[in-house]
Amino acid sequence: AKGRVVAEDIVPDYISQLATRVVREKLDNVSVRLGLPADPRLPENSFDRVLMVHMYHEIESPYEFLWRLRPSLAPGGQVVVVDA
Repeated sequence: AKGRVVAEDIVPDYISQLATRVVREKLDNVSVRLGLPADPRLPENSFDRVLMVHMYHEIESPYEFLWRLRPSLAPGGQVVVVDA
């Protein structure tokens, strides 16, 4: 109940659709943002858990992406990958 969710994608159309759904369903704890293919552009030391669902296989440079993702994790933070 106290958690916050940042939903991110690199495709502007997906972000627009998701933002519409967030407003429609009154998901006040969800914010939507546009990332870059090689950089999630997330604030440092901000996330206890990062879920990457059905997208890891799409990353062109996984090492670079994870390198740029790492600073956004809080101490003890986790990255969870769910992919085919």
